[in-house]
Amino acid sequence: MKITVIFVLLALVALSTSCSKCETGNLSTGEIIENSIVRSWSNAPGQRVIRSANNFGAALEVSLNEGQSYSPVNFELYSVLAFPTVSNCAASFIRDVTFDEANQMVIYKITITNCPDCTGQVQQSNFVLTRKIPENFTVNFELVNN
Repeated sequence: MKITVIFVLLALVALSTSCSKCETGNLSTGEIIENSIVRSWSNAPGQRVIRSANNFGAALEVSLNEGQSYSPVNFELYSVLAFPTVSNCAASFIRDVTFDEANQMVIYKITITNCPDCTGQVQQSNFVLTRKIPENFTVNFELVNN
């Protein structure tokens, strides 16, 4: 009987603490090119719409196979968006790009869920690859912190 009570108490403690864990990860939705990773040897200095190699001071490379190989961005087909953010050292990111053709607008929205048990700060450039953004389109950047 005593062992059963101890086991039940331990199970309750385990269940109550496991629910408070914070999950981290990344999710890309909308018009972000699937399985793409954009890298640069320089951080983005601010919110940027990069439509050509001349729009950014450093070389940008892209992988279309989840990081197995990289090549220069083909700006004939693609644009790159940069949206620098600061988050806790453990956080989850949802990056979403939406094209609003009727209003000639692109919305790049990032939702960050910070884990409270990790208080160090991390800066990310949040580069994403998307289809070519026409010159006459405006780009709006939206940040949601949870």
